[in-house]
Amino acid sequence: MEKKVCIISHSSGLGGAELSLLDLVETFRELGLECKVILPYPKGPLANRLEKLGVEYTIIPYGWWAATSENITIKIIKNIIKSFLGFPLIFLKIYRWKSDLILSNSSVVFIGSFSSKILNLKHIWFIREFGAEDHKLSFFLGERLSYYIINKLSDLVIVNSLAIKQKFKKFIPDHKFFILYPYKNSKSIFLKENSFSNRDHSSLKCITIGSISPGKGHDDAIRAIANLHNRNIPVELIIVGKINNYSPYFKYLKEIINEYNLENYISFIDWVDDISPHLMKSDIFLMCSHYEAFGRVTVEAMLHKKPIIGSRSGGTIELVKDGFNGLLYNPRDHYDLAEKILYLYKNRKLIEEYGQNGFLWALENFSPEKYRSKLQKILSNI
Repeated sequence: MEKKVCIISHSSGLGGAELSLLDLVETFRELGLECKVILPYPKGPLANRLEKLGVEYTIIPYGWWAATSENITIKIIKNIIKSFLGFPLIFLKIYRWKSDLILSNSSVVFIGSFSSKILNLKHIWFIREFGAEDHKLSFFLGERLSYYIINKLSDLVIVNSLAIKQKFKKFIPDHKFFILYPYKNSKSIFLKENSFSNRDHSSLKCITIGSISPGKGHDDAIRAIANLHNRNIPVELIIVGKINNYSPYFKYLKEIINEYNLENYISFIDWVDDISPHLMKSDIFLMCSHYEAFGRVTVEAMLHKKPIIGSRSGGTIELVKDGFNGLLYNPRDHYDLAEKILYLYKNRKLIEEYGQNGFLWALENFSPEKYRSKLQKILSNI
């Protein structure tokens, strides 16, 4: 009989965690497991993707047990009420689906773990974020008690980088702790020509991709570009991410750009599903996040043969090998970032060399086959 997996998603959007959820769904199916997904709010891009894959899902409102520190008391009350109302519906849905396994796809959703205990089902908790460091999240029960509960209510805990494991290892025993790097399907990427050889070498075009939020370090990238322009180095920057004109951080970035008169050299592009065209038009990929848990876009940039200049922190140091597929700089140090960009500007051959090295390394380490094999071994433990 085909085993059934119920995945609890923390959102209905389409960020890194949700894209990794889709990877899980496809790989589970390849391993002969049927997947169903529970989403917390009305239709969004994740629901559209699930429909295209022919995956059954349902929408049941439920809350997180963590939130950003602003107005946290109000958020606690709202999330408790939402979860109290949603729990019976989730419980019944999992029961009617006759699920064999529940997977919680983020540290911030707890409702699946409680359902698993009541229904006596196996539960996997997939942690894809640091929490406080990258998203400024505070757990309502405090970190120590929350991580204790994650351990007690999980048969396995899977993380997407060694950096995340290092944070949680004192709470979770090694025998139930596994690292599973996400994969990138390179079939539609690696046959494309590296555009750098066709570009005007008098300038250098950098790109950064990800949510436009303070932890991603866009302000460091902008100040580094300003530093280089003060030295008459012709460098451009493309920022790809979901644009919110009312966001205080977005307004702050625009103010920095205006302050340094960089309007003609820095451009914003609203998030699109296919980022390949923008990567192909760039020379260097910047990963400026202060605490990146993994970095799916970093791997995608490698598969486009782009050298990476990344912050020496989090999961980025597991992807960027300094002097091999890119360069590392000190976190929050835009002067150091500017020097690394300048180094590649002056050493053009390294752009192609690092890009080629990263391309081959990513192909070897982040293939669907490797991901499927590792996931199969992890599942064999339960």
